[in-house]
Amino acid sequence: MDTLIINEGDNTFLVPTEIVGELMEVTLNNGNYSCECNKLTPWENECDHIKQVINNKMDYIPESDTAFEMADIDRLLLRVKAIDEIEQDITTSSQEQLRSIKLWTEIRMSRLNKQRDYYLVYLKAYLESKNKRTEKLVNGTISLRKLQPQLIIEDEEKVLSQGEFVRTKSVTSIDKKSIRNSIKATGVLPDGIDLVEQADKLSYKLEN
Repeated sequence: MDTLIINEGDNTFLVPTEIVGELMEVTLNNGNYSCECNKLTPWENECDHIKQVINNKMDYIPESDTAFEMADIDRLLLRVKAIDEIEQDITTSSQEQLRSIKLWTEIRMSRLNKQRDYYLVYLKAYLESKNKRTEKLVNGTISLRKLQPQLIIEDEEKVLSQGEFVRTKSVTSIDKKSIRNSIKATGVLPDGIDLVEQADKLSYKLEN
């Protein structure tokens, strides 16, 4: 089977490399081909990926009468499996990095907050010692602001039972599942609804 070149558009192609699951992007601009690998190896004028595109272009949607052997299709499924595994690795790695970044942020913010609170104690003590509510300084203004008493809910059930201090939030949305069930049962489209047929979607299940 020839190398499968994925045609993403009139001028963009994805070419499989020697590494299973890895694709290299080749683009055509004003009659000249360029490849991603040229960015890594700029001294190479025409790489193997460009040669594959020139010698073996192939649309990513084959004609229905295109002859494929089962072994060829299985090799393509292997590439799909490799791509899925790479995608999963990226997802796992990004999640781990996000967790690390979140932890680092929390630690740094906690330290900074403690440092800020340390200095704020002295600023507040200064105003209180001078019996002042505000003081304008070279680097800014410090002031004491009267806060409302903190509201503490000691017994939520008692508060709710009174009914006077309850706020109800209502969210209205369209129930697509009930619409589909209605169409199946009656064969009638409700007002404001249209159905658009979609092409079959390929699904696959990979063996471990």
